[in-house]
Amino acid sequence: MHSSATHAIRSIRTLGLCVLGAAALCVGCSSGKLLDPNDPREREVAPEMLSANLHSISDSLIDRRLRKEINNAQYRELIAQAAGELVKELRLSSVDPSEAWQYGEILRTARQWQGAEELLTIAVEHAAKVKNDDRWVNDTLRLAQAQAHLDKAELAIKTANKVMTAEPTASAPILLAVLYEILPAARGRGQDAALAELLHSAIQKHLRTSVDSATVPGRDFMAARSHHVSAAYMNLADLYKAVGEKQKADDAVNKAKWAATDFPSFLKAELAKDPLI
Repeated sequence: MHSSATHAIRSIRTLGLCVLGAAALCVGCSSGKLLDPNDPREREVAPEMLSANLHSISDSLIDRRLRKEINNAQYRELIAQAAGELVKELRLSSVDPSEAWQYGEILRTARQWQGAEELLTIAVEHAAKVKNDDRWVNDTLRLAQAQAHLDKAELAIKTANKVMTAEPTASAPILLAVLYEILPAARGRGQDAALAELLHSAIQKHLRTSVDSATVPGRDFMAARSHHVSAAYMNLADLYKAVGEKQKADDAVNKAKWAATDFPSFLKAELAKDPLI
């Protein structure tokens, strides 16, 4: 391994142990109660602290990447290793349902897809129970990604299709998750025709998504929309080619070009159509 990458791993382990050690010392300080090491409820580090720790490690690795000490592939590998270090003692059965999505996020980063699937299933059920639409959409999409990585492409597509009922105000994450997270993991696993339908539906949801353009996230969404839609249609063309749908592939390429060069007229034309077409 490259020497800088080896140094980064050592830094990760040192930083992780320091932060987690401090967390262990501080838990219970306010009440003066000592931890009972035999009580599984008192041995878990709060997900917020794990997330903060992982964020700090990510910032450190990004600095190294900017200095060209590590490349993008090394960054992805190292941040996955760091996340794995943080959750290696996690007992999935002891996770509170309200925190399952946070632990699930760290397991996703660690590429521990089996554990991520288990916790994100709990997170989706909890979000539906408490009627948190934002969490339900995001966690359902992340669950589909985990299933795709576990070679459950058919189930992943079925899971992802559930969010197509989301309201326009809750639809912003859908296309990006399908295009950049689910599609790469599910493609070429015997479900490309169904995957094409999923991607087409995600594009239509994206075009009809409602955001607040007075906010920074809203403006960012609007600014990037033509790029993501064009990229999605190019990927859709590839899927259609893979299943022998040449005319649909050609149409998708034309739409990709139109979206990239004149998005306002493209959007107007698409919104005038039935989204199922």
